[in-house]
Amino acid sequence: MLSDPEFAALLERMELSWDGYHKVRRGVKRRLRRRAGELGCKRFRDYLELLERDPALRAECRLLLTVSVSRFLRDAALWQALQDELLPALAWRGRPRVWSAGCALGQEPYGMLMTYHELRRADPGLPWLELMATDLNPAYLARAQAGVFARGALRRLPPGWQERYFAKVPGVKQYRIRQELRRGVTWQQHDLLRDPPPGRFGLIMLRNSVFTYEQEPAQGRALRLVLGALEPGGWLVIGRKESLPPGEWSLAPAARLAYVFEKPSA
Repeated sequence: MLSDPEFAALLERMELSWDGYHKVRRGVKRRLRRRAGELGCKRFRDYLELLERDPALRAECRLLLTVSVSRFLRDAALWQALQDELLPALAWRGRPRVWSAGCALGQEPYGMLMTYHELRRADPGLPWLELMATDLNPAYLARAQAGVFARGALRRLPPGWQERYFAKVPGVKQYRIRQELRRGVTWQQHDLLRDPPPGRFGLIMLRNSVFTYEQEPAQGRALRLVLGALEPGGWLVIGRKESLPPGEWSLAPAARLAYVFEKPSA
C-alpha cells in the first residue's frame, strides 16, 4: 500500500506538486506500487532509497509520474477561439507553425489538425499547417502516433468530424485517425525542463502540464525555454485553470480568454 504521505514525499523529492497530482494520484500510485514490487521493495521507503542511489531508476520513475488525462477538444471556448481567431490569424501571416508541448496521447495535436482542416475546407488557399507534438514519455508518443482511440473519446466531436477524420478499426470499438492527419504531425520526445525548444512557433500549446504538475521554480525554467521558441506576436496557451509562475514574462493576456497570452512584436 502506498499512503498519501509517502506519495507526497516522493513528489517532493522529484520537485513535483502535490496539488497537481491530488486528483489523479490513484492511477499514478498504482503504477508506482507495481514497479516497486517488481524491484523487490517490501516497503515504499525501500523504493525511495533505490531512487536516491540509481539515476536510471529515478528517470524511469519520472516517466511513471507522467499523466495522460485528456480528451478531444478539451475546453470548448478555447477551440472556438482557435477556429475563429488564432488559427486564421496565424495562417494569414504566411507560415503557420504550432507546437503542442506535452501532447500526451495525441488528442490535442490531432484536434488542432482537424480544426485547421475545417478552415481549409472553407478556404483551400490557406497554407498547410506545420505541427510539432512533443512529450516526455515515449510510450505516450508511440500511442499518439498510432492514432487509435476508444469510441467514447470521440463523443464531443462536432457533427461530421468522426466520419471525415476517423476510420473504424474492425472487430473492436476503436477508431483510427485517418492517415492524412497522422502524416501532418512531427513527433518528438522532449523534456520541457531541460531540452532546447524544437524550433520557432507562432502558437504554443502548453496546457495542463508543467503549470499543473511541477513546482514553481521548475515552472519558471520551462517557461523561459518555451518563450524562447515563441515568435514575436505569437500566442502561448496554458490550461484554463492554470496561471503563469511569478516573474516578468513580457506577455500580454489576450482580450477574449485570460489563459491565452500574446508575445509583444519586436
